[in-house]
Amino acid sequence: MSQLEDIAKALRQIAKQIEELSAPAKAAPATPQIEPGTVITLEDVRAALTKLASAKGATHVKALLGDFGAKKLSDLAPASYAVVLLAAEKELGNV
Repeated sequence: MSQLEDIAKALRQIAKQIEELSAPAKAAPATPQIEPGTVITLEDVRAALTKLASAKGATHVKALLGDFGAKKLSDLAPASYAVVLLAAEKELGNV
């Protein structure tokens, strides 16, 4: 095999590896989003966290709240409602 053929073969192998590595990135789920102007209430967050607790356990919910500086739902700042709701939905796979 000539040196040029060796280079071509190596480049094809590299291209195949790049395609294989990029496949999971293409299949990655979209980041959940909330429409602008949507008001997220405490009850919306409570419902999402209840589903999360049922699916993954209460300790998981407590850890999520702790990430936002709250020990319990009533300690959560209203400004964090949307972010916590999105985090819970992402963990549930509701994308």
